[in-house]
Amino acid sequence: MRNLLVIATALVASSALAQEGKGRPWHVDLGVYFPTFSVNGISKEVGATLGLGYSFLRPSMERPYEAGLELRGTGFRLKGGGDKVDFSVSQISAFGRYHLKDSPVFLGLGLGYGRGSASSGNFTVTDNSSHFAYFVEAGSFVNPGRTLYAAARYTGSSEDYLRGFGVSIGYRF
Repeated sequence: MRNLLVIATALVASSALAQEGKGRPWHVDLGVYFPTFSVNGISKEVGATLGLGYSFLRPSMERPYEAGLELRGTGFRLKGGGDKVDFSVSQISAFGRYHLKDSPVFLGLGLGYGRGSASSGNFTVTDNSSHFAYFVEAGSFVNPGRTLYAAARYTGSSEDYLRGFGVSIGYRF
């Protein structure tokens, strides 16, 4: 996972230098995550999700779409009823968003790779390989300057433990 984070950070940082001064290409969001992984009651838990992204292509009046890279981490650690629940997922995705004309609403799709682990009671999944992951999202800017937004997303994957729903608030800078 550390290598994945280093590569993504280097890509985003080099692109930031090349795109300096072109609007608000960065975004960061924080929210809640509801895993759909149902083994040992993990799907009953709620975790946190944090995303950091960079848009290489920003929307404009002539072009209502954007494209970029996003790094996302999701996880929680709980202890209750004698069982400790650990869940962590990291993903890197290329994304595209379509901004509806004359509206604060946007729709998005992301494709990438994720890895993670889940454990509860006597059950443990730890996977050191990356798996295909995708997300579908819908969101809306909540202020006239289009710097604050709220979004809901579903993350799907070839692996059960990478799937789930998230709701977040974000900031563009």
